[in-house]
Amino acid sequence: GPEDLGKAPEQQQQQPQPDQRNEEDGQRDADCLQSQANEPHAAVEEVSVEVGPAVDRSLVRCLKTLIPKVVERRDLGQGLLHVCKGPIGARGKPAYTFGATAATAQSLVPGRHWLLMPGSDDWRNVARARAQAYAQHGVVSSICISPAQAARHVAACAMAHAPKEQASAEDSRCGSSMVNSRGATGLENVICLARTGAGAIPLPTAKELIRRLGCKSLYQMMQKLRQEPESYLRELAVRDFGSERAAAVRSLLLGL
Repeated sequence: GPEDLGKAPEQQQQQPQPDQRNEEDGQRDADCLQSQANEPHAAVEEVSVEVGPAVDRSLVRCLKTLIPKVVERRDLGQGLLHVCKGPIGARGKPAYTFGATAATAQSLVPGRHWLLMPGSDDWRNVARARAQAYAQHGVVSSICISPAQAARHVAACAMAHAPKEQASAEDSRCGSSMVNSRGATGLENVICLARTGAGAIPLPTAKELIRRLGCKSLYQMMQKLRQEPESYLRELAVRDFGSERAAAVRSLLLGL
């Protein structure tokens, strides 16, 4: 009717024009982007290794070929290595502590995983000290025939603590292919570090071995291997996992 015709121009004037609407939409988008930028984001984490004074130089050089971030720090104790985890660009917090030293019966102080390299003491005395330290104080130790083997122990632990993406990258540095690293957990990457004359253990074999072991962490796996007889890994009957690979895994994790 005539009343509606009279109101139409007024309503038409109140509607925003296209240019005005675009400006308003653009302002809302800018406000939204600013709001998202102000929201806290979870920091991306990385694993690093801190090395204290008096750690064997050969061990340090080998470790730097296995782990992207190795930092030498004078404020650590003598012979200590910390596997650290924290935001990229910041000093991480220790997640695991190693002590690297020449093997002596007096070196097994609690509070660290000892990497025992050839020293002046008789190995029989060292073996008795290791058994006593483990039984009385739960001290874990591994006999390493070389600094390179000790470095692989530290690298294996670092990879077990690393985020999935970093573990894959570190695994490729240790000689495994990027194809085999995709989709692997830290623990699977650790098993792939064990090497035989044929090279690294294939990822499918590592996955099946861990499934049959039923272990969820590196420490749990080490404890299980200490409790079971030497033949235990072979008796799991994992395909393509024979005596040589079983010995390589035990050597990597236990230093035997």
